[in-house]
Amino acid sequence: MKPAEEHAPEKGSRAAVALGLVAVVLAAFALRAWGLFHRGVLDYDESYYYILGRNLLAGNGYTLNGLPHTAFPPLYPLLVGVVGLFTSSIAATTSTVSAIAGAFLPLPVYFFAKDLHGRLAGFFAAAGAAAWPALTFFSAKYVSYGRRLYFGSEPLYITLLASAMLFTWLFARHRGYRNALLAGSFFGLASLVRNEGPVVFSFLFIWLILSLPIVRAVSRTRALFQTALAAVAMLVTFSPFLIYIHAVTGQWSLGAKLENNIRIRDTLWKWVRLHDTFDFVKTHYRLNYDNTQFEDPYWGVSPWHVEMLKRSSGAHTALRLLAHPDWRWLPWFVEIFVKGVPPLVAWYAWVFIVLSIASPPWNRLRLGWWSFFAMNVAPMLMLAVTLYVLPRLELPLLVLFAVEFGRGAAVVAGWWRRLAAKALSPGRLAAAAGLAPAVLAVAAMAWGGVAANALGNRPNSRDPALSLQVYDVGFAAWLKEHTPPGSTLMCNNPWLALWSGAEWRACPVADPTRMLEYVRAKRIDFAVIYPWETRENKPPGTVPPALEPYVFARLDFGGPVTVYDFRPVWK
Repeated sequence: MKPAEEHAPEKGSRAAVALGLVAVVLAAFALRAWGLFHRGVLDYDESYYYILGRNLLAGNGYTLNGLPHTAFPPLYPLLVGVVGLFTSSIAATTSTVSAIAGAFLPLPVYFFAKDLHGRLAGFFAAAGAAAWPALTFFSAKYVSYGRRLYFGSEPLYITLLASAMLFTWLFARHRGYRNALLAGSFFGLASLVRNEGPVVFSFLFIWLILSLPIVRAVSRTRALFQTALAAVAMLVTFSPFLIYIHAVTGQWSLGAKLENNIRIRDTLWKWVRLHDTFDFVKTHYRLNYDNTQFEDPYWGVSPWHVEMLKRSSGAHTALRLLAHPDWRWLPWFVEIFVKGVPPLVAWYAWVFIVLSIASPPWNRLRLGWWSFFAMNVAPMLMLAVTLYVLPRLELPLLVLFAVEFGRGAAVVAGWWRRLAAKALSPGRLAAAAGLAPAVLAVAAMAWGGVAANALGNRPNSRDPALSLQVYDVGFAAWLKEHTPPGSTLMCNNPWLALWSGAEWRACPVADPTRMLEYVRAKRIDFAVIYPWETRENKPPGTVPPALEPYVFARLDFGGPVTVYDFRPVWK
């Protein structure tokens, strides 16, 4: 995939380029930090990451809910745990990691676009990635789950995956041991953040193999050896998590996330498309047949789960997903790019992207680029129909859209510069006029992200639980006074346990008798329960469960559960 023509040398010193990139990174950080630190809510996964990181650094193992955890890879929780040593705020801890990780995304995007289209396109692409609304939408207050984007592991995952894609592209063009090693290593790091990493790598690895016959830069034998090096680097980097999963479960797999996806997949359509979460919650929080464990190993792998897992393998689980794709998600996959708050690709970005696609030259480099683009779309489509679709799974594609946005912006800048040179005296004024349209588009992106975060603070009746977290702070202070240090607290909202200083235990959805058997088996000290959590059938009426009162119970193992108090006491 050698380019038919190399880019001409461009003016500007390395110092000026470095200074420009630093400015873009700082602007990206400022935009993300503003959105993140103005959030009014904590997310469930965000709290899980915090607990995992805290337990890992405290020497309590990689545990959640009192059991070894295999669903979330450990890199993001580890970083959250390190930052958590310097702050007691859960939101500040996760927000810091996510803001820093997201701020570095423009760097791989710049070098990607620069290699393809030149330095000017690289800067526009980097600026676009820094300000892209869908990559800077952190508003979590009163906004439904699928739109409360990217305050968890996603920013780190996308930045690492973008770096992996960059070096994969550079390796496909130029080969070289350095590019192969970095491509595989960054894919391994991305896989240590989110489980989708190996899926994306497998598609691009196949693409590298298929590209070998058309590479003439080095011998095919050396190219094949270097390609194998990329695979080895990825496997070695990712291997600590694989070895840990094998030690816990006795199986080689990607962890409990695959098993979890099989259980909840059919319920997600109702959740995302019909805004009906009860079936999802009931399935996700179901107890096993003897009421001693959660059925889903997502909540921790116990000896009971190990015995159950012996009946199936990780490969068998993956094949079950592949054999039963849910094609209903394909239209939704396309729809989320142009709809939503905000859409993944704003309308003004499409103008530059389409212009880039339509502009010449159509040389060998461009054809290779589009084959690379297609091989990145393929795993996202597969993930969409085999797992589920929330916008975060498609975020890596925005890296590639940003590259095309950069080229389109550079083309427009060239047009306007020539027009301005005729109407105005040539020179800096004409050059500034040429940059104006693309600069305005980037400014619109930044403003779109700010507006999306601001609009996210408006009430949304579909997700009333989020509006109640402000009251949870007071409830947690009340709990801290009534629960001795070191107690275990079973509740649906993990932040209640974290704020009150208790050890968190997940709350199942089961009838009262089964739930009592579970808490006695686990020796749980206290429980905060919604009445709807004791119903295994859908509650009658349309009142959202979050508007029902909490029940705070002190558990007496010598007798029945004693209701200790209700939420009105701490209002």
